[in-house]
Amino acid sequence: MKYVIEKYEPDEFIQFTFTGPQGFRGFHTFEITALDDNVSELKHTIEMTTTGLAATLQWLIAIRWLHDAYIEDAFDKVESHFTTERKKRNWSIWVKLLRKAFKPKPN
Repeated sequence: MKYVIEKYEPDEFIQFTFTGPQGFRGFHTFEITALDDNVSELKHTIEMTTTGLAATLQWLIAIRWLHDAYIEDAFDKVESHFTTERKKRNWSIWVKLLRKAFKPKPN
């Protein structure tokens, strides 16, 4: 996926707008909200549509699964940073296969 940072408010909000691949339109955001002095909420939102068969199939078969795994990993890392318990999510066999299939080949 390719994207640009569209909006940024330090310590509050960042929005990425998709620029590729072709057929992906929309954005995703991360928001941090202080709920009280010791508790914050980290929220991820994706607002996206696909156009065309190729983009739709890419999303349904591969990108959605990888995206969700990466977001869950990111949230686990944030939580682990602020707690003594280290979280580590086990990826599904499908995510493991996709990661292996899309791993960059050495030159």
